[in-house]
Amino acid sequence: MNGWDKRWTMRLSGRIGFWAAIGTMLSAALFLTACAFFTSGVSAPSLIGSAGKASAIADIPSGFIVVDISHSLAQESPYEGSVALDIGPIPDGPSLFEKELVLEETVPEEQTVEQTVVQEEIAEEPKQWTDYYVKPGETLSDIATSFGIPMKLIQEANRIENPHRLSEGQELLIPVDEGAVAAVLAEKERRSAVDAASKTVDRDLEVKQYTVKEGDSLWSIANSFDLDINTLFGCNNMKDPNYLRVGTVLRIPNQDGVFYKINKGDTLAAIAKKHGTQVELISKVNGLEGTNLEAGRELFLPGAKPVTSVYAVLGDPSNKSSQKFSRSFEWPLSGGISSGYGWRRHPFTKRRDFHTGIDIKGPTGRVIRAAKAGKVVYAGWMGGYGRVVVLDHGRGYSTLYAHCSSLNVSKGQRVSTGQPIGRVGSSGRATGPHLHFEVRLNNKPINPLQVLK
Repeated sequence: MNGWDKRWTMRLSGRIGFWAAIGTMLSAALFLTACAFFTSGVSAPSLIGSAGKASAIADIPSGFIVVDISHSLAQESPYEGSVALDIGPIPDGPSLFEKELVLEETVPEEQTVEQTVVQEEIAEEPKQWTDYYVKPGETLSDIATSFGIPMKLIQEANRIENPHRLSEGQELLIPVDEGAVAAVLAEKERRSAVDAASKTVDRDLEVKQYTVKEGDSLWSIANSFDLDINTLFGCNNMKDPNYLRVGTVLRIPNQDGVFYKINKGDTLAAIAKKHGTQVELISKVNGLEGTNLEAGRELFLPGAKPVTSVYAVLGDPSNKSSQKFSRSFEWPLSGGISSGYGWRRHPFTKRRDFHTGIDIKGPTGRVIRAAKAGKVVYAGWMGGYGRVVVLDHGRGYSTLYAHCSSLNVSKGQRVSTGQPIGRVGSSGRATGPHLHFEVRLNNKPINPLQVLK
C-alpha cells in the first residue's frame, strides 16, 4: 500500500471514530432523558406533534423541546376552565391589561373591627364644662346669667355653700347643662387631688437669697424659680408687689409656702386652718416633735399663701378694661395666640395660676422683633422663662420676650421698633416653640392686647 492509501485510511478511521463518539453521546442523552420521564411518570414526548398542535409549536423558537404534560396535570385537581397547552394549563382569569380589572386592598373583617375599637378608645370625649375665674365684684347670679344656665347648677357642680360669698380669682367649672354636673364634680375631685399632691413635702426646706436686678418684677422672679407669686410676696413681708427696688435681697424658698412667726397662744391646727395647709406638713418641714410651740419662732408653712394675696392688693389684673392705654406697640411675632392673659391652669404644675402675658405660636427660628423702640435692660437666661430679652420703653412701660432659642441683642443696647432681637424657641419651661410676651406698666403686668396695634 503506497503512502497515499495509508493517509486516506487514517482519515477515514478518524471520521468514523468521531461520528461514533457523537452517536454514543446522543444515545446516552436520549437514554437519560427517557429515564427521567419514566421516573417522573410523564410519557415520552412526541417530537413531531399532532396537527392540532402544529400552530402552537410553530410559534416556539427553534432550539427548544416542547413537552406535553397536560395528561399528567389532568390527573391532579384541575383549575376550572383550564385549557391544555403544550406548556401546561393556565387558569382563566382577568388580565392586568383589561380595562374592567380593578385592583384594591381587602381589609380582613377582624382587623377592621380592631381598628374601629382602637379609634373609639382614642377619641376624646367632648369637654362638659368651661373653666372660669371670678372677677372682682361678680356674683354667682351674674356668672349664671352670662352663661345662660341656672345659678343652682353652678352652685351644685362646685359645691358652693354660700352663693353670696365668692372671692376674686376663685376657680369655677361651669357645666354645659344639667347632665354635666356629675362630670364636673369628678373633675373637681381630680383637681383637688392634684392640688393636694403639689403641697406634699418631698424634700427638705432650702432658702436662697436673690438680689433684685434692673428689669426684674415679682412675676419674672417667681417664674424664674418656679414659684407661685404669693410665695415671694408672703416670704418677704411685702406691702406693694409693684414696688421692687433694685438691690433688694429676697428670700427664695425651694417650694411654695410662706414664713410665719408664732404668736403666743397659737396652735398648729389654728395656723394650718388659717393659711390653708396641713398640720402634718408643717411638722415635717420644720422638724417639729409634738404640738408645743415657742412664741417668736419662725415656721415655714408649705403650700400656704399669705392671708392677703397679691391679687387682693392689686385688684384683679385681668379686669382693667376701664383704664385707657395707648395702642402704640407693634406685634413682636406673626402668629396665633395659644394662651391668653389671665387666670388658667398652669401646663406643668396643673395648679391655678395667673398668666401674666400672652403666648404667641411660631416655629423654632422665626424672628422676634421689638414691639417698640427702647433700651435692652436684660438679655440672658431667666430660669423658667429660658432665654429672655427685657426692653425699657420709657414712661413706665417695659416688654419681656421669653423662651427664645437665640438672642440678637445685649444689655445696654438701644433698639428700634421692629428690630430683630431674638428667635422663637422653647428654652426654659415651655410645652413647645412659642413666644411668651409680656407688657408691664410701672413693673406691673397688663394685658398686651390693650396696647398692641
